[in-house]
Amino acid sequence: MTVCPRRVAALPVLLLPLLAACTGATDDARRTVVLAATHTLEDSGLLDSLAAGFRSAHPELHLRVTVSGTGEAIEHARRGLADVVITHAPEVERQVLAEGIVLDRRELMHNSFVIAGPPADPAAIRGMTDAAAALARIARSDGRFVSRDDRSGTHLRELALWAAAGIEPPGGERYIRAGVGMGDALRIADQRGAYVLTDSATLVTLGRGLSLEPLVSGDTRLRNTYSVMRAAAAPDSAAGRVLVDWLVGDDAEDVIRSFGGPAGALFIPSRARADTPSSAGPRDSAS
Repeated sequence: MTVCPRRVAALPVLLLPLLAACTGATDDARRTVVLAATHTLEDSGLLDSLAAGFRSAHPELHLRVTVSGTGEAIEHARRGLADVVITHAPEVERQVLAEGIVLDRRELMHNSFVIAGPPADPAAIRGMTDAAAALARIARSDGRFVSRDDRSGTHLRELALWAAAGIEPPGGERYIRAGVGMGDALRIADQRGAYVLTDSATLVTLGRGLSLEPLVSGDTRLRNTYSVMRAAAAPDSAAGRVLVDWLVGDDAEDVIRSFGGPAGALFIPSRARADTPSSAGPRDSAS
């Protein structure tokens, strides 16, 4: 029988994926736990610190992180594409908890939203403590506003504030529907001289090279609470439980409490240990 040299030459190529799988067997043998988290956690830098802490504590598990807005993160949980989600939209979280899409909602930490804007402040909102009234003033002015427009926790809070103000967002080019993450939304607002609702940690972390300034804060409706939940349809519920237990434990609390360095903590853990004075403040009324 005649052997085709072309087919013989192709055999090593066909075997390459199998050889690669064998050489990587150590890594592939680890169970994978999938965490779906929000853009604000990634843009602030905290997500990387938490991921590094978990990987150090649990080398037997392979942590895979996906980043999106809150709405998409919850959709990952619904479709069984994530074991654990961290989101910051209390009303939505309560709803999907009641629907059985997620399990064991536990508050993890909080910081605050702020309305940031250009130093010129054309709507004259600087120093206001009523966020809804500030948005109404922006709508009545010539100022522009950048919306995440992505069903993220930040976008949902923005919509709630417009509703509290009793008005619709400004029309036309003055309301910029960005459809991007928090960091990119800040950059667009900076480029367009516009206002934007942002979490304080991302503004501190990414705002150093931008001209945006925090203008409105202090409203109780601007409290930004993050919660961690297990997905009911988790691919590996046992691994998901290990991740959640670590996130609400002492080691993760230390990471959260120290994040921000000498400038001060950017997030406040919701859980207080017996050996640590509590600084969490009042609970989010929406949680």
